[in-house]
Parts: sequence; C-alpha cells; structure tokens
Amino acid sequence: MVALLLGPVLDVVLGIEPVLNEEALRDSDPEQEGHEGELTAGRRLIDSLHETYGGFIDAIVGDALYANGPVMTQLDNYGYSGFLVLKKEKN
Repeated sequence: MVALLLGPVLDVVLGIEPVLNEEALRDSDPEQEGHEGELTAGRRLIDSLHETYGGFIDAIVGDALYANGPVMTQLDNYGYSGFLVLKKEKN
C-alpha cells in the first residue's frame, strides 16, 4: 500500500505499508494462519498517515474495497474526507 501526495509537477510518497504474508504474521503470533488482506494494510496505513501528518491530510482516495463502515468511521474520527471510486460492471 502506498500513499501519495499528487501534484501538478511532482508526486511525493507520504507512506508505505506492506500487506503482511503468513510468515511475517507468525513472527508476532506463532499460531497465525493465512496472510492479511489489503484492507488491513490500508487501515494501518491510514493510522500511520494520521500519526505522521495529522490534519495536514484533507482526503483519502480509495477503491470499492474501502467502502465500508469501519474505514469510513476511521476517516471520520481523523477528520479526513473519503473519495471512493466504484466501477460499473456494465452499462
């Protein structure tokens, strides 16, 4: 997961958060089975961005995966707006 500040001339990386595989998760929990998902890493990235940049961030853009209550609540608690991009399957 990568967070970018997009500008007209220059794009800046604000944060990176890996999607942890099963082996990495077992380092903290030996009984862990399976890897974590993109949503878990995304929520952790939002936490990290808030810790680092606080109110400097106005909005987060995400795809349909992030259109759920826990993510929207997290964004609201941090005072961030959310733009979610949903694709139509067919016209």
